[in-house]
Amino acid sequence: MIQNAVALHLMEQQHHSEEAVFEAALQQPPDQRAACIKSACGEDAQLRQSVQVLLRAHEKPAAFWTTRPWASALERNSV
Repeated sequence: MIQNAVALHLMEQQHHSEEAVFEAALQQPPDQRAACIKSACGEDAQLRQSVQVLLRAHEKPAAFWTTRPWASALERNSV
């Protein structure tokens, strides 16, 4: 039971670290974010990778709102 509590605590710390680094990186101009992440994560490659994934997801437009997969089918049928 104690091991589970310790594991949960470590996971929560990791999540808060990811969130803190992610928020700090967002405050930087896009061309300075990589240096910010590198500085904040140090040798923690897992943390650095997690934050990079979050940033890519944040910067990528939501495909649901930007694409219309049904549009080409509708256009073909309207001819």
